[in-house]
Amino acid sequence: MINQTDLKSAVAHLRSVDPLLSSIISKIGRITFAKTASTPYEAIGRSIIGQQLSTKAASAIHRRVASNFGNYDDFTKTGMLPSPEVLLTLSQEQLRSAGLSRQKIITLKELADYSMNRELKNKILENVSDETIIAELTKITGIGKWTAQMFLMNYLQRPDILPTSDLGIRKAIQKNYHLTSLPTEEKVTLIGECWRPWSTVASRYLWLSLEENLAKKTSK
Repeated sequence: MINQTDLKSAVAHLRSVDPLLSSIISKIGRITFAKTASTPYEAIGRSIIGQQLSTKAASAIHRRVASNFGNYDDFTKTGMLPSPEVLLTLSQEQLRSAGLSRQKIITLKELADYSMNRELKNKILENVSDETIIAELTKITGIGKWTAQMFLMNYLQRPDILPTSDLGIRKAIQKNYHLTSLPTEEKVTLIGECWRPWSTVASRYLWLSLEENLAKKTSK
């Protein structure tokens, strides 16, 4: 869990080792880390839905799935996916009607089966290494390293995760570090080496820097 004390330490470290990231931090200001899912199953399910989609598109599909088969509150704008037991009873046609691709349906159903038949529980997940969790989750068809990393960052809030393949991270680095092309994963790793042990916090600031740039363009 990344608390405010951790964030102060992270920001101080990141500012001291990376002037360009320090500039981003100054523009963005204070950030917080809060869980957006109540269970590992819900968190991983949301990441599966979000694979290779914009935040807006992923949110729309999640809302339809939650509204049609789970629990969605229009007032609070929050929703939960159908439980593993319910999801396994839904047909391909039902889930495709909510905007899910065939591959994501397969992955979600396998995740539902996994969560029902294995110990996908907080106290177990919180006591093992990042590498072990990635290795375990990527056994599920359709879950790659990126999805596992999103779970580590957003649900378990592990402090030192750098998703080098993430397009948003690569775009933010290209823009803020004045590169002529998208950096390779190796380049992202090289640039981010100094961020350790707070790569998760650095990544959050990089993502937010893209949102800030978008807001500036919209206001013109």
